[in-house]
Amino acid sequence: MPCYSNIEDKIDAKLISDYYGFKMINFDITGIFDTFKNELNSLGNFSKEDVKNSDINLKPRLRMTTLYYLAALYSTIKKKTYLVVGTSNKCELYVGYFTKGGDSVHDISPIADFTVEEVIKIGEYLKVPSKVLYKTPNDGLSNKNDEDKLGVKYSQIASYIKDKNSVDEKTKKKIEQLHNNSKHKFEIPIYRKGGQ
Repeated sequence: MPCYSNIEDKIDAKLISDYYGFKMINFDITGIFDTFKNELNSLGNFSKEDVKNSDINLKPRLRMTTLYYLAALYSTIKKKTYLVVGTSNKCELYVGYFTKGGDSVHDISPIADFTVEEVIKIGEYLKVPSKVLYKTPNDGLSNKNDEDKLGVKYSQIASYIKDKNSVDEKTKKKIEQLHNNSKHKFEIPIYRKGGQ
C-alpha cells in the first residue's frame, strides 16, 4: 500500500511474497492521501511542522481502512473468512509504538507476546530472507529508525519488561514515560448514560 513510500519497502515485500509463494497485491493509496490533504487545505493554511505528526499517522490509518475493505471484499467473493493480521511485537506494544486507529486495529495478533529478539528467532526458524529479517526497523514514514524515534533500544525495552531494574535509571524513566503516555491507546471508550 505505497504512499510516498521508500521503493526498498516494495522490493522487500516482493522478496517475501516470491520466497513464500503468495500473491502480492499492490494497492496504491497515494491518491487517497492526496485527496485528503487537498480537502484539509480548505480548512486553513497549515505549516509542514503543523501537519507532520498527523500526516505520519494518516498513512497507517488509510492502510488499515484498505486492509479491512479488502478483507470484507475477499470474504464475500471467495466465500471464506479473511482476517487482518496485526504486526506489533511486545516491545512496540509496551511503549505504545503504533498508531491508534491504524496498525493497532486488527483481528489477530500472532507476535504480540514476543520481544523483537524473539520475533527474529522465529524468523530465523521460518527462514525469512536475511535482507528483511535483519533490516533496521523503521516506520517508513518519518525518515528515522524506530529506536532513534523512541529514544531507547528494543533490547532495553525487552530487558525492562523482564526486570525493571535491569536498565539504567535514565532508560527506565524513558520507557516508563513512553508506556504511561500511551495508556490511552489501550482504553476502549465506554458510553455511560447519565454521566455515571
